[in-house]
Amino acid sequence: MRSCGRTKEIGKGHYFISDAHISNNDWHNTNLLLSFFESISNKAKSLFILGDLFELCFRYRQRIPETNRQILKRLKELRATGIPVYYLLGNHDYWVRDFVKNDDELSEFLPTEQTNESDDGILAKTFQIANLDGKKAYVGHGDEIDHSILTVLSRTILRSQSNPFVYCLLHPKLGLAYARWIESVARNLADSMGVVGKFESFAQKKIVREGYDIVILGHTHKPRFQKIGAGYYLNTGNWIDDYNYVVIEDSQPRLEKFKP
Repeated sequence: MRSCGRTKEIGKGHYFISDAHISNNDWHNTNLLLSFFESISNKAKSLFILGDLFELCFRYRQRIPETNRQILKRLKELRATGIPVYYLLGNHDYWVRDFVKNDDELSEFLPTEQTNESDDGILAKTFQIANLDGKKAYVGHGDEIDHSILTVLSRTILRSQSNPFVYCLLHPKLGLAYARWIESVARNLADSMGVVGKFESFAQKKIVREGYDIVILGHTHKPRFQKIGAGYYLNTGNWIDDYNYVVIEDSQPRLEKFKP
């Protein structure tokens, strides 16, 4: 991945959001998200989407939901203005590649080479490591850290090669309800098994042992700002009801809440 510290500086901050889980006709959160993108359009050096932007991006026979399309189009517009946009796929929007690969308007989101790097496109499958204004930053969705049994099961189910075809046989509302049920059970179990603490331990290892200055993750839906030694661990929380985001300005990270 390119060093964001070497891109054209068109703004002051690097912005990070995750876990909006936007579904079809979720216009309330869609419009809030579009308002957020507009609010940073003149002050962002870069924008990182840390996964689960959408909910259940399977290949239904219907076209891309209009809520999803409007968000993707706005990301494309931000990128066209010179703001680097990096979209790291989570465990719920893993199949968004199939939404855009045959869409002429959105196909440029895909890298020209099918790798995990997003230099030539917006989408990436896994975590990214970035140099942000001279700071070594570990950036990822975080589902790979969560090894609770139901989270692993839900990730396996949602990423199964056969699942999109099974879901196509269901009404979209049934498929969405099923996926959300799996996720709610998995998240409740994850909370009881101390997943939030595991994320903090992961960040501590990255900072103390591996020399990272900043670790930014999503997935847990729990916003966090924690000083660890000389570094920082932040979790972007969610965009479902809390509307949290992380911004790094002048090499200093902050956890914020969007208030339109």
